[in-house]
Amino acid sequence: MKRHVLLPVLLLMSTPAMSATRHVPSGYPTIASAMAASQQGDSVIVRAGTYEEHDLLLKPGLTVMSEGGMATIDAGGAGRCMYSLEPLHDVYLTG
Repeated sequence: MKRHVLLPVLLLMSTPAMSATRHVPSGYPTIASAMAASQQGDSVIVRAGTYEEHDLLLKPGLTVMSEGGMATIDAGGAGRCMYSLEPLHDVYLTG
């Protein structure tokens, strides 16, 4: 009589990373710090107001939007408001 042993097979599947929402200034003190911590598919939500920041690096697949009114980035002549190191096809800026 033959004995068969069934071994459980574990399938390792790559799951897509969950997107994150980063809030400025409640979760991150600056837009720059929220954007630096973000990855493709994430959102940066900026509370309405004026932010004195410059040279914010835009990343592919990032959504940046205001909450509660208009958010203004004032570079104050210190540089660009935003820039990218590569062509961007899926960046969304609203508010």
